[in-house]
Amino acid sequence: MPTITHERIGAYMKTALQALADVGGELPSREVRAEVEKRLSLNEYERATYEKSGYVRWQYTLHFYSINMKHAGWIRKRSGTWSLTDDGREALRKFSPIELFNRGVEEYRKYDQARKITREASITEEAEERGVLHGRAPRVRGVACQRGERARAHAAVLVARVIDDAR
Repeated sequence: MPTITHERIGAYMKTALQALADVGGELPSREVRAEVEKRLSLNEYERATYEKSGYVRWQYTLHFYSINMKHAGWIRKRSGTWSLTDDGREALRKFSPIELFNRGVEEYRKYDQARKITREASITEEAEERGVLHGRAPRVRGVACQRGERARAHAAVLVARVIDDAR
């Protein structure tokens, strides 16, 4: 079964960054896609649409991985417009397509891990404030049951929020 390789996704990313650089650093996302389509030879598989969503495969893939470019600090996305940053210019100059792909994934993972830690810390803090961190949390429908104090604290905070909302 055909796939779009990481190297190829990196080529989408590099071509998008280059298109932004060539026009001074800013384009609406639809124009970025148009430029990438002009500059790359896309095969039949890439041009095909996903059956369920109807999205064009290569466009969806570029859009999905643009999130990595954003979290790597290479682009800013605002109101449907992509802007190339100085870090993006440097990445364009410095990295091959596969290196862009790998660095983008790495930077997204760092962002995601930091987001999860921050979220977990705020839940733990709220649980401590509510005095439920060491208590036994009731079971809540729709909340995945896990073992461990943090999971019980999370469930207890959710229950407390539901109770507060009901008041």
